[in-house]
Amino acid sequence: MDYNSKEYIKILNSYKMGVVPFIHINPLETGRDKEINELNKCLTNTSKGVSEVKVISGSYGSGKTFLLNMLKKEALNKDFIVSYIHIKKGFNLNNLNDFYYNLMHNLFVKSREGLNTSFDDLFNLWINNLQNSPFKGSASKEISYVVGELERYNSAFARAFLTYIRAKIQKKTKISNTIMEWITGEKNIPYELKQEINLVGQINNLNSLDFLKAFIKLIDLMGYKGLVILIDEFDLLINENITIRNASYQNLRLLIDLISSSEIEKTFLALTTTNTLLYDEEKGFKSYPALSQRLGINTGTDNFTSYRSTIMKLTPLSFLDFKLLAEKIAEVYSRVYPLEMKTSAESLKNWVLLTYQKEGYDINNLSIRLFVIKYIEILDVVSENPNNQLYKKNLAISKSNGKYIFKNTLIS
Repeated sequence: MDYNSKEYIKILNSYKMGVVPFIHINPLETGRDKEINELNKCLTNTSKGVSEVKVISGSYGSGKTFLLNMLKKEALNKDFIVSYIHIKKGFNLNNLNDFYYNLMHNLFVKSREGLNTSFDDLFNLWINNLQNSPFKGSASKEISYVVGELERYNSAFARAFLTYIRAKIQKKTKISNTIMEWITGEKNIPYELKQEINLVGQINNLNSLDFLKAFIKLIDLMGYKGLVILIDEFDLLINENITIRNASYQNLRLLIDLISSSEIEKTFLALTTTNTLLYDEEKGFKSYPALSQRLGINTGTDNFTSYRSTIMKLTPLSFLDFKLLAEKIAEVYSRVYPLEMKTSAESLKNWVLLTYQKEGYDINNLSIRLFVIKYIEILDVVSENPNNQLYKKNLAISKSNGKYIFKNTLIS
């Protein structure tokens, strides 16, 4: 993808603050090829009807959110619908109705890059095609088939969707909007309005998963490859009280059971967490045996890494990866600010490592976030002070007796 100067500024500003850009993440993809390949295999399986679950685990700043955004990009390019959910105050997965509501209000499709997609957006094109079909009677047959398939999952969802289609075709906006709100989990719909269009009950903790199954079947019938559910910052649950935590763990265990067994079809659930949440025996997944058993915690393989495992552990980037990342950051930086490099990206990468070693960090386990923030700081100094003598020298790194040695040499 080609980027203009405004987009490069957005990318750079995001990384200066240690966060992932909202849309544009291509320029800095480095060091996660094996993880991305495994996630792509999961997408392929999902499209074939074999649902998948992945827990992406790593320390803060290790690239979990970046990888989740990479998965979002890959999924959208392969014509999945993506729901990207953040654990936050007021939403903790302790209530399945809230989960369904958040899922339905954070949808993305390829045709609307970077923008949330409403239920209405998803089906406007399909309904327009039905209206303009040259074959007499084909539209009613297709609608009858879709509604019949949805009946297998939830009759209330099926009836509501049929009424929604009719209202859209007849341009009865008030009715179609009300049904859309009801289907997507809105609770505050006036009783009189629901009664007027014969909407019975509401989505609750008991029927929300049936509605989810019906929605997934619906998008499958529309031609999408499936649904990818991304849940970021799951580790925030560790700060909740035991009642909320256990309810959330119970619901996550239920989702894992239904998805991994493909009872919920064509669905890929991926979530991010820290090792603390996974292994903390008082508040983490280990405190909830039914969940820890599903994820293979306490099986004697906690110290091993396999990309095929349900838990995908992110390891620190190598120094070579950091070098490649440094080169990519410098390229992005040069599109925004003047950058007259007197030394190499490799040398500036070593300045980052030296700075953190002096601050007492273990540079073998340096997080991506810390590296990127410090590297951009150094590029700012180089850009604003092109005659700075410090960065006119090459800084090399070597290892002796288990310690890293940094040595300055003049550029010839």
